[in-house]
Amino acid sequence: MKPQQGMTLIELLVALAMFALLALAGQRLLSTAVDVRRQGQAHAQQLQQLARAMALLESDLEQAIVRPLQLADGSAEPALHSLADGNGLQFTRAGWDNPLQQARSNLQRVRWWADADGLQRGVWMVLDRAEQDVLYPQRMLDGASQVQWRYLDARGNWLPAWPAGSQAPLPRAVEVQFSHPRHGVLRRVLRLPDGGTGVPR
Repeated sequence: MKPQQGMTLIELLVALAMFALLALAGQRLLSTAVDVRRQGQAHAQQLQQLARAMALLESDLEQAIVRPLQLADGSAEPALHSLADGNGLQFTRAGWDNPLQQARSNLQRVRWWADADGLQRGVWMVLDRAEQDVLYPQRMLDGASQVQWRYLDARGNWLPAWPAGSQAPLPRAVEVQFSHPRHGVLRRVLRLPDGGTGVPR
């Protein structure tokens, strides 16, 4: 009977090499799975942010109302107007929830605009403002660029600014178009209350 022999040095090196290859393959597989999951989460977060921003913009415009403002210097501001640089719009909306039953209006002044960070939304706590009243901004959509706004008048013409010669206090619809880092160029057309009469639905 021959005595049992252990593994030779070559066999041991081969076994170690195989274990090393298996460990490397497992590590790469795990790293790939983690990357895919991370990308999936980032995609879901971007899609959720996009959906939330568009839903809130639509909700704001659906509640737009004909209510001009009285500013601190005594001048008036239209119920809805595009910003001077054409990079956004500002308007009064109804339906501001008041769960605490505070002594305030249910109307709210809202601004939507784009800057280097993306699409922003801001609100004021009062309508007819004093000089110390401030805008409270909220970042709505990261990475949105090349944002363009248009306004549909009563004759069916798209205007780059509002009021821009229109006699109506509100446009019939507002179009926003922008470039999204993941979804490319997106366009939404949002109808205002009762075709621009300022009667919320």
